[in-house]
Amino acid sequence: MNKLLKNLVICSMMAFSSASLTTGCTNSGQHVSQYRDLNVRINYSSTFQLEPGVRYPEAVYFSLRDLSGTGLDQIFNRQMTERLMQYPNVYITHDPREADIVVYATISATDNRSSHSTTGVIAGAATGAIAGSVIASSRHGSRYYHHHHHTHASDALPLILGLVGAGIGYAIDDSLSINTLYINTDIEVHQKNSEGTFNKYTTSVQASGQQLNMNKRQASEEILGRISEGIAQLIKH
Repeated sequence: MNKLLKNLVICSMMAFSSASLTTGCTNSGQHVSQYRDLNVRINYSSTFQLEPGVRYPEAVYFSLRDLSGTGLDQIFNRQMTERLMQYPNVYITHDPREADIVVYATISATDNRSSHSTTGVIAGAATGAIAGSVIASSRHGSRYYHHHHHTHASDALPLILGLVGAGIGYAIDDSLSINTLYINTDIEVHQKNSEGTFNKYTTSVQASGQQLNMNKRQASEEILGRISEGIAQLIKH
């Protein structure tokens, strides 16, 4: 391997290392390290507080549906069951006629979006161009090289290595994906009062989770777990 080729390889590696360190920015300018763990946000259209129960413990019946077509109802059902079983003042019944509290939860919509880092190409190109300039200037500084080996190709080294660095930046950008998962849920709660009729409460839940290279199954589990915990907190009163 001639000396020029060795320098080309070394500088390509430099471009890759530098791009790897500097591509960690999202379109919004935030560093991707902030998205290593799932970041969940929950917003309620309204909150409410149930009346004191007519008996202790209160029987809870819940019906969970997924209209989004993503098959999340089983996950939702398991998460809801686990949360409610933690509270001694309520228990689960499978007969709505026996229930003191009836919960209807419907996943109305889900959405998944991805965004990529934007600085990889710029950083890779800049690093490659700088490396090319160093090689070119060092060769121009050699008297032997200047009189015997100087070619127009050496002048193109900054551009060549810039393109190499840009290609590396593209590759890194493609591997850094910030995923956002949205789950919208409508909640309706009926509580039996002392007169034997039911008081009705409603709210809508908008939940989102963001993570670097998200595992959507695991993210759905955690987001629905947070929604279930919120419902359980509302009805355990």
